[in-house]
Amino acid sequence: MSTLATADLGPSDDEADTDFVPEGPKKKAPRVAGQAAGSDDDSGDDSDDEGGAEEVSDELKKLRQEREEQEALDRKQRAAEAFRAMLEEEKLGGPLGGVPRVQVEMVEIQRPRRFAGETIYETVCLPSDDPEVIRYLQQQEQKRLASEMSPSGSGSVTPTHNGNGHTEAAAAIAATESPSKPPLRKGPMRKRPRQSLEAMAAAIDKGKKMTTLEKMDWKSLTSSDKHLADELQANRRSGGYLEKQAFLERVSERKESSAPGSASSGSRRG
Repeated sequence: MSTLATADLGPSDDEADTDFVPEGPKKKAPRVAGQAAGSDDDSGDDSDDEGGAEEVSDELKKLRQEREEQEALDRKQRAAEAFRAMLEEEKLGGPLGGVPRVQVEMVEIQRPRRFAGETIYETVCLPSDDPEVIRYLQQQEQKRLASEMSPSGSGSVTPTHNGNGHTEAAAAIAATESPSKPPLRKGPMRKRPRQSLEAMAAAIDKGKKMTTLEKMDWKSLTSSDKHLADELQANRRSGGYLEKQAFLERVSERKESSAPGSASSGSRRG
């Protein structure tokens, strides 16, 4: 029987292991002061956070408002400076200062237009360097020279010297002294041929035709007036106006054709 003196007190297997960590006695965690208050302190912290957020949003609104006011003030200042600069340019006479602005001369011209099959002239004002104005002035100058060169205006032509020393009056006189052509003789007037019945009917057919409304009015008129209806019916039975005219033409032609024959037969009898 082994005693304490004879017992093997060497290191155990656990102590010989290098990874062995001895377990110490467990200690209780110290209690934090103020933890007993619980939810009261938490609610107070939440209210403080909300109040801080409101203060931050108010400051942001103030900063934004101040920035907008500053931008509006800057815009007004820039507009006032631009207006003063424009007034100074007008006083100086130009944007470069001291250089007067070139005033473009406006010229009134007559612009022809076609309206409803007729030529009308519209008065417009255009700059003097416009191509339409230059062309219009050239045409007017050509018309003026043509009127001066014409025989009717030769008496009022004033001698104007050109670069070669000749005068326009001499040219106008030379043009008027040229021998004029004799007037053409008119031939004998041709007798207008007689118009046949077919040609007259064709000419009448080419006239303006009655519309449906006019035909209805004419029908209502003839149906309401009995005397007019009887007269129209009698005229249709007798042949109408055109047939009467054709009959009269045939009678006159027979008379003309029989007149020379009767004269020749009378001379033979004599």
